[in-house]
Amino acid sequence: MSADTKTFLKLAWTLAAIGCFIFPLILIPSSDSVPGWVERASVDMSFGMLVLSFPAGLLYLLAVAFLLHAFMPFNVPVSLYVVLWFGFFVMGYLQWFHLLPGRFRREGLTTLGLDEKEAVATSRRPHRPRRRRKSAPAQLTEKQVLPFEATRRTPLERVISES
Repeated sequence: MSADTKTFLKLAWTLAAIGCFIFPLILIPSSDSVPGWVERASVDMSFGMLVLSFPAGLLYLLAVAFLLHAFMPFNVPVSLYVVLWFGFFVMGYLQWFHLLPGRFRREGLTTLGLDEKEAVATSRRPHRPRRRRKSAPAQLTEKQVLPFEATRRTPLERVISES
């Protein structure tokens, strides 16, 4: 994969993650008159970021859900929205752009070999062509037909001219 493609994928993923952060805040009215807007924005953002950072994001979401249930059962501050998004962002970025490419660079990974430029089944020693032995010229028997006769005619030409 070229460096331009990698840069484009990183930029596209980062922009999608920023969109997951901003759009729930825009779509859900953030006024004090609407109770629970942070929770609803957090659910929408968490779903989008879970899709972008799956499967590492799922582990992060389970850990955060456990911690929230244990330490903050009722109140969800606005700062938690930012912390939740940042955690998803870090988990997804590390997974897609550091851990996964590093896994494919290591030797011993079983792949189909579709990206290899060399032949897959190569021998360990270089191929050396066999030396051909010079054989004695073939001896003609009585029933063999010569391919050409003294007049340089083929067997077909001889049959046609005789008839």
